[in-house]
Amino acid sequence: MEFSKEDIDAVLNLLAWAGAVSGVLWLVTSLVGAAHRRTYNLTHADSGRAHGPTPDFLSPDAAKRRAALARGQAFDDALSVRDAVAAQAGAAEQASWWARTAALSTAVLTLLTAIVGTITKVDAIDAGIQRVGSVERFLDIVNRHKAGAAVAFAIIGTHLVVFVKSQKKTAAGK
Repeated sequence: MEFSKEDIDAVLNLLAWAGAVSGVLWLVTSLVGAAHRRTYNLTHADSGRAHGPTPDFLSPDAAKRRAALARGQAFDDALSVRDAVAAQAGAAEQASWWARTAALSTAVLTLLTAIVGTITKVDAIDAGIQRVGSVERFLDIVNRHKAGAAVAFAIIGTHLVVFVKSQKKTAAGK
């Protein structure tokens, strides 16, 4: 492969421009860094003293160390007692939350099942609508299934009351 004088001249010209741009960039960043250090009264890390102050851990005080360990152990013991008490209350609250969630999901599932069952029986509903109004039909279903309806309404009502109280408590806390 043979290179002409123009090819070599173009490559060297490109390298010269790249070197010039790199040099200017280095000079600008050096000046900005120096101005920054001067503005904030900073120095280079290697310009400090060779032997600075020695840290405290190189010559420990045994009595202070034992006292600190004793304070730490007392704190750990108090923390363990507090966590044990909190865990007991937390377990009851968690069980209560799971029970409420299960009851609410059961009530909602029952309601959805009734709605889906009603929608899938369109022909029977059309005949029922022509015979009886929708409110009367609802009351008829409630009368036929009094225990289930009472439980579903009680669960939904309880959750509505709990929700409203929690929203009031959250609003009062803000």
